[in-house]
Amino acid sequence: MSVEALSIVLNHSRAKGASKLVLIGIANHLGPDADEGAWPSQARLAGYANISDRAVRDAISNLVSLGELEVAQAAGQSQSQYKPNRYWLKLRCPDTCDRSLNHNRVEVFVRESGTFEQTGWKPASDKPLTNHKKTRDRQLPEDWNPTQELLEMFKTKWPDLDPTYNIEQFKLYYWSKGTKHKDWSLTFQRWMNQEQQRAKAQPWKFGAVGSASAQAKKESERKHSDDYLKQMAELKAQAAPPPKCPHGNMLLLCKICLD
Repeated sequence: MSVEALSIVLNHSRAKGASKLVLIGIANHLGPDADEGAWPSQARLAGYANISDRAVRDAISNLVSLGELEVAQAAGQSQSQYKPNRYWLKLRCPDTCDRSLNHNRVEVFVRESGTFEQTGWKPASDKPLTNHKKTRDRQLPEDWNPTQELLEMFKTKWPDLDPTYNIEQFKLYYWSKGTKHKDWSLTFQRWMNQEQQRAKAQPWKFGAVGSASAQAKKESERKHSDDYLKQMAELKAQAAPPPKCPHGNMLLLCKICLD
């Protein structure tokens, strides 16, 4: 195993995912002589990366295209008649590396500008810092109540709605559903806007108990009911009494006459 080869792969390889795992596996088999190369089998490399043999071949092709690996088909050593491939690591330390075991980055002198270019970090942006924290959705809190501004809207935007009834219905609905929203004040306004539209169409429903139209409907129902009862009483008074038999009983109910 070549510790230097492993360190170069870990610090300088551009490969990602399974390709880098395969390259680490190959570097693990390299010896002190870099020209000798390494010849691990595809099955062993597949075991290192937990992938299939076909995925190993795809990874090797990717490493060759990146210029980080050289392959010689069936050039490895084996007692079997099927020879493994031989691999050579083509990675080298860049100019920004101090070539230590830790492969630290260093300043590079730029000849054109006569300055040193610091590597391993990005210059600060000229753009002002902004708060990227996003408001998360949350369930309706148990202690939630509409603000005074929202309560005033029952006089201006939702005059046909009963505040107590509709606020209670709003809370019970979302507490039972467990729905999450970012802004519960906006959700409340949207709910009440819809209820106001329904209240105009059917004022005796949707908690519009205090509206003028609802009172008018109730008064009409009461008036029709009183008129009906009065009419029935008049008909009962005008109706002729049922005939009676000589015994003073109703003709159809007298047992003596029926016998």
